[in-house]
Amino acid sequence: MADKKAYQEWKTKAEQVRQISSDKKLARWQKAHLAGKALMGIDLNGLQSKHRRKFLNTISQINRILANYQLDSFDDYQKISEDELSEIIRLLKALTPP
Repeated sequence: MADKKAYQEWKTKAEQVRQISSDKKLARWQKAHLAGKALMGIDLNGLQSKHRRKFLNTISQINRILANYQLDSFDDYQKISEDELSEIIRLLKALTPP
């Protein structure tokens, strides 16, 4: 059963991702980290199964990229290649509610 509150939260957090990703003051590695962090805390149980699968699939794609790096702190995102950072940001921006 879909929960209106979960979708509103997702919408709010997706807007935060858009704001972070377009902030010209942030380096790409900062955008990738902060945009991912912005999506944390969404109640996936409140989403329809198709949207929950979309969300989890996107997180899995990002995790496959991050698995190539040892990330112990925020600053470690600087180790990620520019192409992979761009892909992470693209995936996060595409994770928008219906």
